[in-house]
Amino acid sequence: MGRKGWLACVLMVVLVFGALGSAESMGEDMNISWSVVTIDGRDFPIDAEGNAINTYNGWGAVSCNNTSRLLLDYKEENPEAYWKLMNLLFNPETGAGLTSIKVEMGADVNTSSGTEPATKRTAEEPANVLRGAGWHFAADAKSINPEIKIEILRWGEPSWTGTDFDKRYQWYKETIDAVYDTFGLKIDYVSPGQNERNDMSGSNTRNMDWIKYFANRLKEETDGRYDYSQIKIVAADTYRKPETASLILGDPELRDLVDVFSYHYDLSGHPSLTKLSQEYGIEVWYGEAIAPMVRAENRYHVDPDRGGIGGTTGVVDIAQRFINMYRWSGSSANPARMTKFMMQPAVIANYQGAQYNPKDLISAHYPWSGYFETDAGIQMIQHFNWFIDHDWVYLEGACFGDGSWTDGGVAVDSSNHNYLTLKDPETDHFSMIHANNTAFTRYYEIRIKDFKTAGQPLYLWETRGPDPGEPLDANWMKQIGVVEPTLGDDGLYTARFVVKPYSVLTVSTLSNGLDNRAAEYVSGSNDSPAADTILPLPYTDDFEYAEYPMDENGRTYLERRGGTPRYTTDQYGAFEVVMDEDGNHVLQQIIGYDQRGYEWSVWGNHREDNQTHIRPNTVLGDYRWANYKAQIDFKLDDAVVPNQPNYAGIGVRQVMYGEHDPAGYSFLVYADGRYQLCRKGAVVRQGRINDFDPNGWHTMALEAADNTLTAYLDGEEITSYTDTADNSVMSGRIAILSGYYHTKYDNLQVLPIAGYAWASEKLDNTDPRIRYSDATRWTHSVNEGFAAFHNRTKSVGMASEKTIVRHTDTTTVPGTLNRVYYHRYSKPGGWGSNQNDAWASHTPGEEAYAELYFEGVGFDFFARGQNTANATADVYLDGEYHGSIVFSGSATTRHYYTVSGLEPGIHSVRIVPTGTATASVVRFEIESADDGEPIDPKKSRTWFSLDFTGTGFNLFGNTDAAVLNIYLNDELVAENVQISSRANNRDTSYFFRGLEYGDYNLTVYVMSGTFTLDGVDILGELQ
Repeated sequence: MGRKGWLACVLMVVLVFGALGSAESMGEDMNISWSVVTIDGRDFPIDAEGNAINTYNGWGAVSCNNTSRLLLDYKEENPEAYWKLMNLLFNPETGAGLTSIKVEMGADVNTSSGTEPATKRTAEEPANVLRGAGWHFAADAKSINPEIKIEILRWGEPSWTGTDFDKRYQWYKETIDAVYDTFGLKIDYVSPGQNERNDMSGSNTRNMDWIKYFANRLKEETDGRYDYSQIKIVAADTYRKPETASLILGDPELRDLVDVFSYHYDLSGHPSLTKLSQEYGIEVWYGEAIAPMVRAENRYHVDPDRGGIGGTTGVVDIAQRFINMYRWSGSSANPARMTKFMMQPAVIANYQGAQYNPKDLISAHYPWSGYFETDAGIQMIQHFNWFIDHDWVYLEGACFGDGSWTDGGVAVDSSNHNYLTLKDPETDHFSMIHANNTAFTRYYEIRIKDFKTAGQPLYLWETRGPDPGEPLDANWMKQIGVVEPTLGDDGLYTARFVVKPYSVLTVSTLSNGLDNRAAEYVSGSNDSPAADTILPLPYTDDFEYAEYPMDENGRTYLERRGGTPRYTTDQYGAFEVVMDEDGNHVLQQIIGYDQRGYEWSVWGNHREDNQTHIRPNTVLGDYRWANYKAQIDFKLDDAVVPNQPNYAGIGVRQVMYGEHDPAGYSFLVYADGRYQLCRKGAVVRQGRINDFDPNGWHTMALEAADNTLTAYLDGEEITSYTDTADNSVMSGRIAILSGYYHTKYDNLQVLPIAGYAWASEKLDNTDPRIRYSDATRWTHSVNEGFAAFHNRTKSVGMASEKTIVRHTDTTTVPGTLNRVYYHRYSKPGGWGSNQNDAWASHTPGEEAYAELYFEGVGFDFFARGQNTANATADVYLDGEYHGSIVFSGSATTRHYYTVSGLEPGIHSVRIVPTGTATASVVRFEIESADDGEPIDPKKSRTWFSLDFTGTGFNLFGNTDAAVLNIYLNDELVAENVQISSRANNRDTSYFFRGLEYGDYNLTVYVMSGTFTLDGVDILGELQ
């Protein structure tokens, strides 16, 4: 029997039979160090009345920034898919059981990834909460679970308030009234302060003054729909900055008004926060946090060792953040003790390419089909919510997390322990949840003290990646064993279990969770009931919607949606359907220049009264549309605002966020007769239309056929433009553009073009259908910025003949080829790591080193500078001292050491820290020996390959300069293709046309330079 098989048997004995004595002897034989955790049933703080201070609040969703918008269309077009999606999120028995929703008070301004509509656009207008999706989302969630709590928070503000406290209160109060009148919803919490306003201080008290004003007015309100004094107050939703709690402590009036302290993207506590929560009983929440980023399928394809759920911003990372928000070692004596984790967003239902996309439990971009995507994030939350109820108490000594802090969490592969333990104060049942986002198995012995349930069996539920040959979701939420605690001589029951690498584990006295709701996940049961189909062309919208039935309340399609059109997602301004003078419905941009809302300027000049300057636009459709003609009727407003452009515009091939004009290409017509044809907002053609009538209706169109764009007005060609072949935008949805005028639109048409393919299939670089030459010639990243890349991912291939071994290419078995072994990883004085590098310093008597076995004739070693001469290391080659390194210079990656001229064969290099400051490891570039195997001079060892069915393809994404050779069905079809360096996100780097519709194999060889692949568009059948 092999070592792995023997170990598996050992663990089965430990887990299933609970043979503690045998496990101890086996642990000694295997030199396993068991981490001991005492779970004390009395170890929870109470207040003067004997009530527990810190109780479980669970997980919540934030609906803001336009991220829920398309859910309105899911509900109309595909109600089965919509309600499955909603139940996955909110059903406490079959879904994640999210327990709260925070809804943005919209202001018709973009607050990061889109616009939320204002409920009141003038002081006189009755509040309209049917606009947009936020309140619909909250009401439907509450219908699934009536115990869900509702909170409101503002980013921007309608400018009619003038930031006056009384007018601002009117906006809030009348919105709260309308939410109850329209949906029957009572508000549970209000966070009156502006989201992430961090400029508060002892001398800048305006935000805190407003919170006090609002809270006092609300508690004294006599004209409410219910007792508004029962609405709880949240402060202050800062970006990090737990020390803001000191401002509340220093103001007794404010302190008595505040029920919850909330802050974002942090794990750190503060002495003032400890006092606020532990002495005054104010709850602490992680008020805005990320949800998982990048699907497990994509992660697994390029990073299989982490099982698809491990890694930076993966499912295990989010579980680890939830654990660490309560007690993280970096906070020392003042842990944050946050008890609620609000994901922004939990479901992302706007279009791909919006800022911060993707980060979600569920992606819902396709309302026309009902298709949505989800994976193990639902099961990860079930590990908590199925086994912990809302009034359970945290057991202080059995809650702990460590690791190197990074952007709201801790870095992958940097922690030793991450566990959380709570108990039911009534029954003494307890649950312990572990998250292991490292490559190392963790071994635990728990000692159970002062529990009525101490001797009861412990049930183990686990989520991890697949074993070889298994489906991706084969090991999600599985009951993997039962541990029988053993009574020791000291009168305490003890039990042992292991936490596997990149996994989440629940250990509970509840065999099947709360109310027996826990059940093993059935493969595929999270999946959408709908297929992923492209929105077909021709697509038309006359904005009448007469074909839709009235709802149960007798409301038309437009009435029940507050005039929200189908499939649009406003980026700036507000596009709604209104009745025109002739009795027909038209699409209209609603916001006039003087009515522009106040921006969310907490990251700019911090003013509350900055009116937005970015002009209105909305986007709709399928980003897989390729070649088509977008056409719409328009009528310009007759208002005149000095120095403000009055125009209508139609855009095509929109794939990512922008400002005035987010489209790949757009055609604008102005009231003075000017026209512009633009590429990503930059004018490439312009002129003037003779005898243009600004007061009449007109028809504008923009046709995109490969890289040629043609603009039309009233059926006549106005201008055309051919973009460069290697820098064009070749697919995307449409955009409708306007100035801050009441521009009207009607009769939208998106039409296929004869002789061209209108549909494409968009493959991310991490799609399992794309095969890469090997893991050392390609770098795959799954954590790339705020939507600069298609799926926050990219794959980078180097034409160099060197093999690249990065600091993240690790092994726990010394001597493994092309894998770094870290001796004393995550031990005191040992190695830590994050996405940038690994590091360690010299600790006398406890030597740490990084060792690599490789096959070749030399290597180059790269590391990060440490800004000190005390960061040093010795280099050993094949066990012999070879030289030394001083990691001087700034904290950037650079070359530090070279070995060349070795005999071909297997060698070892060891980096041994010797200084008091940390040494660094980033990567080794290994020079291979000539193996004598000839290679075609028109091919290279760096390539990717894809089988597809279609008529052509596009490669897209930012890239460095490179030379490619393109093969189809192993025939060279394009040689020495020069790829220029580019930083224009998602632009095409190369495209190929002219194929008969059929099956092909594409292989792209990187002949020189460095090529980055963000994704591939596959063109469909020609029209």
